[in-house]
Amino acid sequence: MKIRGDTKQAEEVLSDILFFPIIKEDQNQKINNKEIDTLIQELITSKEFDPEVNKTYMIQTYNNIKPKKILLLGLGKNPNSEDTRQAYATGIRVAKQVKAKIVSVIFPKQKFPQSAVEGMILGNYKFEEFKKDKKPSTIKEIIILDQKEVKQIIHNASSICSAVMLTRDLVNNPSNKKTPKNLVDISKKIAKETNLKIKILDKKQMQKLGMDAILAVNQGSVHDPYVVILEYTPHKDKKNICLIGKGITF
Repeated sequence: MKIRGDTKQAEEVLSDILFFPIIKEDQNQKINNKEIDTLIQELITSKEFDPEVNKTYMIQTYNNIKPKKILLLGLGKNPNSEDTRQAYATGIRVAKQVKAKIVSVIFPKQKFPQSAVEGMILGNYKFEEFKKDKKPSTIKEIIILDQKEVKQIIHNASSICSAVMLTRDLVNNPSNKKTPKNLVDISKKIAKETNLKIKILDKKQMQKLGMDAILAVNQGSVHDPYVVILEYTPHKDKKNICLIGKGITF
């Protein structure tokens, strides 16, 4: 799935579906098409569409603008980053249901644009490792409209989502696919791809260091334990942060 930016106005970009965010009680949300803007306001005023978080409403444009459909995304009254992430993830799931290929996107008044991109990427995630008939997502391209620093936003969101989806894959896999040795191999791959320093302690090294608590837990497994240390040094580091994670697999 390709994600890119475009400086054109929403009504000028050809797409299968346009995501249009609606913040509750905000009257200044328009697409610059009189008929469609009037329809959106009527839907909200009549409460046919209630723009709460995760609520959506599909509108056919009938060639009044270049997007074939508009999906109204409810964001609630004062959306935070998680509201935004959830709303755009819901939007992507709806877009897949109608088999959209190209999705154009507007963000709500520059609020939490990275969260919106994260929501769309994660909303497109599915685990099909063990399925015979894999069904790829219909969505081929997401076009982000009228957004400053769009390349950096896409880069940051993609980096975070790549890690989240790897974690989801690990969780979704059965235990025989994530033994300590499997996790070591995955960690080596991560270190190589991201230029992280890596140090791996095997069972003998752990015994030498007196890591008896971990070794005691390992007595219940046929697989040897490992400790993986991944180290990242930023260019301008002001303090050290250590994140410790525990993975028990049998």
